[in-house]
Amino acid sequence: MIKQFHIMKNYSLFIIAFLLTIVVNAQNNELKTQFGCYGNNDSLTIKAIEKTKAIQILGNGNANINVKSWELAIQVKKGKIYTFKANSSLITDRIREELLRNFKRAEKVMIQNVNVSVFNKKTQQYEDQVAPTTTLYMNDKAKKKCDEKTSQAKDDLVLKFSCFKSGESASVKEILRYPTFTIINSNPQVDIKILSYNFVLPKMDGRRNPTNIEKIVNTTLGLNDSSFNYATKLQPGENFMLDDIKVEFYNRKTKAREVLTANPITISVQRNSSGNCGVAAGIDSVLVMEYSGKLLTGKEKNIPLKNKKVVLKNGNDSIIQITVTNSYGDFTFKNLSAEENYLISIPAEDDAQLKDQLIHLAKVDGTIVKTLERSGNAFVYKILPAELHVLAKEEVEDTELKIRNFGKSSDKQLTVIGDIYYAPNSAEIDDKSMIILDQIVNAMNQNMSLKLAIESHTDATGDDNYNLTLSGKRSQTVLNYLTSKGIAASRLGAKGFGETQIKNRCKNGVDCSELEHELNRRTEFKFTK
Repeated sequence: MIKQFHIMKNYSLFIIAFLLTIVVNAQNNELKTQFGCYGNNDSLTIKAIEKTKAIQILGNGNANINVKSWELAIQVKKGKIYTFKANSSLITDRIREELLRNFKRAEKVMIQNVNVSVFNKKTQQYEDQVAPTTTLYMNDKAKKKCDEKTSQAKDDLVLKFSCFKSGESASVKEILRYPTFTIINSNPQVDIKILSYNFVLPKMDGRRNPTNIEKIVNTTLGLNDSSFNYATKLQPGENFMLDDIKVEFYNRKTKAREVLTANPITISVQRNSSGNCGVAAGIDSVLVMEYSGKLLTGKEKNIPLKNKKVVLKNGNDSIIQITVTNSYGDFTFKNLSAEENYLISIPAEDDAQLKDQLIHLAKVDGTIVKTLERSGNAFVYKILPAELHVLAKEEVEDTELKIRNFGKSSDKQLTVIGDIYYAPNSAEIDDKSMIILDQIVNAMNQNMSLKLAIESHTDATGDDNYNLTLSGKRSQTVLNYLTSKGIAASRLGAKGFGETQIKNRCKNGVDCSELEHELNRRTEFKFTK
């Protein structure tokens, strides 16, 4: 009887081990390894090799997957295999050179020994796995496999929060030192914009989270006040997590615009950080930012300076970057440290473009920042670290909180510009806009003395009368939504102004960028008591 028990026990252990193996293999089989957007048995062209920036690991329900290391094996026609290693998802210059050098004689290439860490949503921990090998072939006559609007743009994007990559550890103090996304975009033709994301709260006790909130929606680059306040309550062993990150890609050349969902970002909260954010301890531990601006001239500050040289200097007056403005007067400097002082300098050459010998610095949406002062042979502007941080963060107070604070104050009027989005030539509002409107509903329900005037505006493209009618319909759509949520119509008013209140230079007949037009397409909420 005892012998039989041991046999049954060993047999049971064998069955359990076998089933665990099946589960692990099933999880691994869910993963897919891709060269950019090229998967198993696809053919690579020379152009694909030149343009693809990184390998991708897909699967596990779009879980957060970090590539730790991988090998590229090139098998040439006589069976000899050459292998090259990489320690991140990025395709190294050496690997790219070898692929191109062996393009004609390679029988096939394999992406193998792909070591990844996969975030387990159930355990809230990262687990090491090996992604399956992918085999690819070389054929320069192969049909294009990838959709260049999406896959290539996403390959060019690296997202961090503050200066921490997903999978790293950090203290709460370090995470919240710069509570904003860091966007690293290596494609100069593509504009990238964070539209929205969720701050996901871990399980907290009733003292830290009395209303049992699970997620907080954010619609700005930096954390809103509510998310920030809850993040300060995180404790070692918990996770700082952002998911459902909606990213807009806009290709300035093709005019293609698409919204994709980026991988979640999960940072393990520890007493000590894995890097010193903002301290010059290596490129990955320094908060890297971009500075984008626009140069305008003329009495009305509305004429863009085209093809104008713009010089960036450091605190020692040494030149570190030089660029030239585009046809809209726009320029961008990349890879700037948030801890440094910088100086923008525009040579004061004899230029027929300059009106009244004045240059005005603006944001890319056309909002004037400052009139530049001439210093010797150049117009100069000093950028301080605090300004860099504010420009990157785009800090906007939480809408609901802002209205509540107004209700408690002695102020008579409050204007809130809501990020309400409409399809072109349409008055229908999208799901993202409803989040903002629901915040307004909550605030108005908590203060019955508040009244609201809804004012919608358009850009100056299209017919004036059509735009006036369209803006009126958009205001009425917002009003209808608020009344459907229980707000009395007697507390609301709606009016459309069309293109009669343009906020920048982009009036009729003026050639403007998409970002400049976007500033004018707005809905303003004017609260009174």
